[in-house]
Amino acid sequence: MEEKENKLIPEKQNETFWKRLDSFLQNNRLVVDRSKGTCHPKYTEVIYPIDYGYLVGTDGGDGNGVDVWVCSKGEKTLDAIVCTVDI
Repeated sequence: MEEKENKLIPEKQNETFWKRLDSFLQNNRLVVDRSKGTCHPKYTEVIYPIDYGYLVGTDGGDGNGVDVWVCSKGEKTLDAIVCTVDI
């Protein structure tokens, strides 16, 4: 007996992935705690070129909310994902 495969075609997987991330962003409140042009609290030579914050009610790898960088358009849409590794 052949097992029925329940796999999405790659294009559909890609579409589903981005839709889920858009939903995640739309359904969690964004807090900007470091505005564009401000200094990093620990490394004052680092100036934020864009607004930076986190999503309330989420957990990132560091125990804080999932980090979010806000584009200059001000729209609440997802354009990219950045994965960072701290060895």
